[in-house]
Order: sequence, then structure tokens, then C-alpha cells
Amino acid sequence: MHRHGALVFAPCYNARHERPCPAFMPMSRLRPWLLCLLAAFPPGAAPAETPAAPPIVASSAADAELQALGMLASAGAPQLVLARMDAVQPAFAEDPVSWMRWERMRIGLLESRRDWAALVARVAAAPADLAPDFLRWLRGRQAAALLESGQPAAARQVLRRLLWSAGDAGRETRRGWRRLVIRSYLLDDRLADARVAVLRYRQDFGEEDPEWRLLSGEVLLRSGRPEEAHAVLAGLERPAARPLRLLAALRSGRLDADQVLARARRALEDTGLAVPVQARLWDLIAQALERQQRPVARIEALERALALAAPGQAADGLFQVDAELLWQAYLEAGRRIGNREQLLVGRDQDWYFAATEALEKQPLRARLLFAVLGETASDPHRRELAHDYLAAQLEALPGGRRLLRALYLDGGRYPRPEAIPRLVRYRLVDGLLADGEVNAAAGLMRTIPEPPPGQDRFDWQLRRARVSVLAGELDEGSRLLAGLLEAETPPAGEALDRLLQVVFDLQRLKAHRRALGLLRRIAALPLPLRNRRELLFWMAESEQALGRHAAAARLYLASAATPDPHAMDPWAQTARYHAARELAAAGFVEDAAGQLQGLLNATRDAARQRVLRHELRRLRQRAAD
Repeated sequence: MHRHGALVFAPCYNARHERPCPAFMPMSRLRPWLLCLLAAFPPGAAPAETPAAPPIVASSAADAELQALGMLASAGAPQLVLARMDAVQPAFAEDPVSWMRWERMRIGLLESRRDWAALVARVAAAPADLAPDFLRWLRGRQAAALLESGQPAAARQVLRRLLWSAGDAGRETRRGWRRLVIRSYLLDDRLADARVAVLRYRQDFGEEDPEWRLLSGEVLLRSGRPEEAHAVLAGLERPAARPLRLLAALRSGRLDADQVLARARRALEDTGLAVPVQARLWDLIAQALERQQRPVARIEALERALALAAPGQAADGLFQVDAELLWQAYLEAGRRIGNREQLLVGRDQDWYFAATEALEKQPLRARLLFAVLGETASDPHRRELAHDYLAAQLEALPGGRRLLRALYLDGGRYPRPEAIPRLVRYRLVDGLLADGEVNAAAGLMRTIPEPPPGQDRFDWQLRRARVSVLAGELDEGSRLLAGLLEAETPPAGEALDRLLQVVFDLQRLKAHRRALGLLRRIAALPLPLRNRRELLFWMAESEQALGRHAAAARLYLASAATPDPHAMDPWAQTARYHAARELAAAGFVEDAAGQLQGLLNATRDAARQRVLRHELRRLRQRAAD
């Protein structure tokens, strides 16, 4: 029964902080959280068209912690960093310069996680008396986030206010806002307004601007004028222009499908291409293959495009792959195979035999047959099994986890999580947790209370509890933990140790009342003396955090005195030191002094002796006063 990682009980009294700091104490709370999140958040691209934040000069000691948090974010734990920022970010009223430095990092982290709703809300709540340039930067980020979350009208409202009150905003900043306005019209499919905005942009900033050429080419293509789009994009060699230029050439007839396929595949050989550009090139390949009437090869291109597309990205009239398009392609191709091979709907065994036979050597053929089975099998269990086979095949593809999510979770085929085949939901939960999307995983797990086939029920319920706690659903997490403790056979040994790690997560989130309730239930179980000693210490910590100093002191002393009331081993010394601090806080100064004196008599370390003498002098002075 211990927190994650090796525990070292020897106290090391820190003269500066005048308190013991056992090696297991400072990071023990963070370690389970960190292990859960580390490497779980791949960096994402910030929204386009947002100018860099204005420079801010360092001004406070908070910069050192900010730098440490930046390193932790780079290590792959942005959610952990955001939680820490909520607790320790300097207040704007006390240190506005440091607040802005922290806020710049916060906005970047929210962008990397594509948490657009949180970003929009955060900017909306920003102090009104911010420096004008920083406030403009924040609102520009807010407008970009609104576009990314599919709210073009709301984004335009923000952008209009920015443009009307531009003040001394630089030329490049204003250009960025104007480009966002054009993108908002495109997202709303207001092509006439987009054309007008593009013309005004050219009048104000000139037609040599590469960003204008990109936007103009897209507007012309969307307006059904591919020849003009090709002329605007000709010679523009930046990577983002390649798929647009090739699409214009395909639609205008300047290049045939074979030529477009060859050039798009050659462009994909560039290993430095941004993910959105790769997605558009695969989409373009799918369109060229459709013209060539090669449906099976087109499906492979659609899979690659959808696996690379941003979550929730809708078809825009140019690059049109979405989940439903791929589902329809699967079903049409699968039915053609069935018709060709005289597989009758309702004869599930014949379809299963053909699909499983193809698994190893013809995996795409297997995916097509399983997709049809998932829709048409006469038995619900067989339909679910077909989807599980299909999901397993999808996960094995490049970007398969993202593809699985796009098909089952982000598309419109399954409007409610409960409608997704249950076996697929288990796979989706694993993927969401691997991607660090704890809140989404918690929502999905609520729909599947039973463990997946072959998994231990305790392990599954404990996993549900931990995900709920980490997602902030503390009532649900506590309820699940209590249920595990009330089982006919309560957890013991290693299982109880793992359950305690989730209780420690509750303590880390300052849910001390909930944690105490669970720890008291655990204390009622038959425990070895050593484990009971540790448990008493964790209970004391929560009582201390709640400000119940006398109760905390009793528990610390009980921990020190189990099993020997006169013990002075390293654990007992640490517990007695904490007890002394709590006794003093509760007003029992003589008892506190007695504990410190006992520790002074027991230690031979000169540094610790100095700390203890200092504590004793302070207590005696307090008593004299």
C-alpha cells in the first residue's frame, strides 16, 4: 500500500522551510497523474492566421515556475500543466506582466489540445484593462478558435470589433484578421461575400501576397472557376498551394487524372509536409481515382485522408472526404463483392467465411465485407462482432486510431454514444485515453459499465473510476470506488494498492472529504499493521488540508505509534513532526513542544537538530506571549 514509486521514509528537515520533506512526499501526489498523462498529448498545430503574441518582458519570480511548466508541457503533459496553472498563475491585479506571460503559454496549450471552447471562454473572461496589443492578440486567437470550432458568424463579430478599433495594430496583424474574415465567409459558404472580401484585400495589400493568392484560388475554385484559380495559383510553390493547384488543374482539364495522381503522390514524398496538406493530397488522389472509376483504390485513399483530417472537419466543396462518404464507399464496394460472388443477404455464415478468409492476404476486401455484415447481419451479436473485426482492421492502418474515431465517434452515423457497437466503444475508450482525451473517454465509459470480454471486472471498474476522477467527475469516481470497497470480496494486496492510487488522485484534486470517506472504509478492512500505519498518515493529510488540526494530529500520532507507541524509526519521526505542527496549529503548544523535544533527543543529524531547536524556541516564545 503505497503511492507510485519507491518510498523513502527518512525525514530530511529543511531548514529553509522549517518542515520535514521525506523524499516520497513532494512528488508522490504528482507522480500517478504524471504517469497517466506523460506522452499522452501529441502537439497539435495552432490555428492558422493568428499573429504572434507581442513580446513580454520577464518581471517576477513566477518566471522560474513558468519555465519548468514549459518543459513539462514539452514532455507531453499539457493537461497537467493547465491544472497546475489554474492553481498558481499569478493574479493579474498583483503582477500583470507575469500574468500575460502565463496566459500566452496557456493559450498555446489550449490550441495544441484543440480545446477551442475553453480558449474562447478564457479570452471572454480576460481582464478588460489588459495592454491593448496583448488584448488584440488574445481576441485574434479567439476568432481563430471560433473558426476552428465551426462558428464563423461569431468569429466575424470578434473580427469586426478588432478591425473597427485597430488603433496602432500593425499592417501584418490587420492582414491576418482580414484573411480570417475571408475564411469565415468560406466556412459559411457565402461565396459572394468571400469574393468581395478577397477583392478588397487585394486593393489594400496587393496581389503578390502569397496568402491572398491561396485564398483567392480557393474562392475561385469554390465558385466554379478552376481556370482562373489555376492562373492565380500558378508558380506559388508553398506546400499549402500544391493540392489547390492540382485540383484546379484537374477541374479545368489542364491535367488528366493520371497526371494529377502522379504529382500528388510525388508531393507526398516530402516528409516535412504539414498534416492538413497531406490530408488534402490524399483527398485529391481519391477524387482522381473516382474519375478513373477505381472504387477500391479510392477507398484506400479516402481512409488515408480521413485518418489525417482534423476532428469534425466538414466537406468544403473542394476537399470532401468525411466519415459518411467512406461508409458509403465501404458498403457499395462490399455489396458489389457480394453480388459478384453470390453472397446472399441473411446468409451470415457465408459472408463471415469470405471475410475471415481474406483477413491475412486481402485486408481491404475483409474490411468491405465486415462493413456490409455490420449493417445487414440478421443477428445483433453478429453485427457487433463484424464491427469489432472491422475496427481491429482499421486500428492496424496508418493513423488507424484517428480513422476509427472519425468513422464511429465524430461522424453522423452514430448520433449517440450508446448507438456505437459496444465492442467498438471499448476500442474507442482506449484510443481516447492514449490521446489524453480524458473527458471524452469518461463520457464514453459511462455507456459501458460492463468490462470488455476477458477483462477482470474490478480492473474495469477501477479504470472507470480513475478516468472519472481525472475528468473532474469526482462524484462518479467516488461512487465507483465505494462500490468496489463494498463488494462481497473487498480488494486486498496489489488490487487495494491500485485503488488507493485513485484515492490519492482525489487528494491531489483537493477532494479531501471524498478521499477521507473512502480511506475510512479502507481502514475498516483487515489490513497488515504496516499498511494501517500508512493509511493513517494519508487520512491525517486530508484532515490537515481541511483545517481540522486536532484530528490531523491524532491520526499522525496514531500512524507514528503503530504498532509501537514509543517508535522513533524514520516513518515515526516524520509522522511525529507533522503531528507537532498540527498540535501547535490546534493550540496544544505543550504537546507540540513535547513531540519536538522527543525528535530532538532521537536525532543525531546536526542540520535536523538546528531545525528542531528553532521550532522549539518559536513554540516557547508563543507560549510565553
